[in-house]
Amino acid sequence: MAGLTAGLSQRLACVALGAVNLEDAALLLWVYHQGRLVFQYDSNPMYLSCPVCSYSSDTVSAEVGDVEQLSDVLGVPHQRKALKSWLTRKKGLGFLSERERLEKIFRLLGLSPPTTPF
Repeated sequence: MAGLTAGLSQRLACVALGAVNLEDAALLLWVYHQGRLVFQYDSNPMYLSCPVCSYSSDTVSAEVGDVEQLSDVLGVPHQRKALKSWLTRKKGLGFLSERERLEKIFRLLGLSPPTTPF
């Protein structure tokens, strides 16, 4: 997905956002601007890295890229604080699924939430 997003961004000289919702285990986001990665997010970095490892989701934090750069490239600098809150918030604190988190993040970015399941 990241490669496709990067390629589209470079060929069209635009901002492209790629998102993958892995059931309710993890949410992955990439944002490219003119083919250059400007933001990357993984709500559960241990999910793909080590699916059989024993760990507590309370001790493993999300991997969050530069929220300032994300908000600037998408023209929503006034949403920085809210974006950071939703990107780092633990499940159960205002939402029950990664799909709900994705919908909230899209709204904060000024985008329509996805209408089809991932």
